[in-house]
This record gives sequence, C-alpha cells and structure tokens, in this order.
Amino acid sequence: MALLITGTGVAGLAGTDRVGSVLLTDGRELPADVVVVGVGAVPNIEWLAGSGVELDRGVRTDARCATTIPSVVAAGDCAVAYHPYAGAAVRLEHWTNALEQPATAAATLLGHEHTTKTRAPYFWSDQYGARLQFAGHRRDGDRLEIVDGDPEARRFTAVYRRAERPVAVFAMNQPKIFGRWRRELTAAVPEPVV
Repeated sequence: MALLITGTGVAGLAGTDRVGSVLLTDGRELPADVVVVGVGAVPNIEWLAGSGVELDRGVRTDARCATTIPSVVAAGDCAVAYHPYAGAAVRLEHWTNALEQPATAAATLLGHEHTTKTRAPYFWSDQYGARLQFAGHRRDGDRLEIVDGDPEARRFTAVYRRAERPVAVFAMNQPKIFGRWRRELTAAVPEPVV
C-alpha cells in the first residue's frame, strides 16, 4: 500500500538492518517496508547574492517573469514567479513550466504583453510502471477526496477541495480522468485561488 504523508513532519525512521516504520512528528508510527522521500530541487542562485535581484527560494519574479532589476527576467526551475492560479509566488520544478515560461519572459523583454491563458500548474512523472499526474495548487487544510478508482489497485484519481471548490487533482494510472479534471481546473482560473 502507498501512503502520502502531508500536514505532518517525519521525525525519523525505525528499524535495524532496514526500515520497519516511519516516526511522525505528531507521535504516530507507520509501518513501512520502503520509504520514498521527495525533497525537491535547490536552484543554484548563490552566485546572484549581492546582485540586486530579489532571491526567495529562487529568483523572485512577477507573473511576467520580470525581476526587481529592469530588463532582467528569470524563467524555469530557478524562478519563483507569481502564478495567478495559485494566487502566490511559486517555483514549479517541471519541464512543462520550463518550456512555457520563456515565451512570457521574452515578451517582457521586448515590451509586449504575453496573453497565454493561465492554466493550473501541472507536472507528471512515470515511476516504476506508474503514471503520476498532478495539476493545480493545494494547500494545507484542503480536503482530499478519492473520486475514482482505488489506491490499493494503484489506479485512482483524487481531488483536493477548498470550500468545496476543486483546486488540485492527483491521479495514478488514470490519464483520461486526470485530463478531464485538469481541463476543469483550467476553466475555473479567472480569479486567483486564495
């Protein structure tokens, strides 16, 4: 069985020759045979210290990829850009963002408006025979609901809701159902999700 731990921290691992359980900061102990830790990436921005560019877990930009220095933009994994869907500055660590954001940065440098429709943030990965897909922006306190399939069967779709409004979707091995939910999230983008 796979278990996603959110909303609490990991205090440690227990076991002798191999992991036997995960110790959580809230006092719970969860049995485990295998532990996968997703810690993200750290952008190489140290060389920008003292340059005048605002740094905040990456290079801070507005929604147009503009930094605090005129005629300087940032895009891709290093950019912490304001995203209208999230209603906040976020750093998106996926190649889809790295392919889409440069058009906005180039338009900004040329003094043009870039009018690409705002979409919900998106990433996917194939891991050990499973297609994992996520779209939207979830926050602590959002309610998680399995809307299709079965996690035990490694084939399901889960929706995160905030005040009953869907704000994010995660799917394992259900690309068609995920695609419908992703389109629904993108259709609901007019105002930031706060």
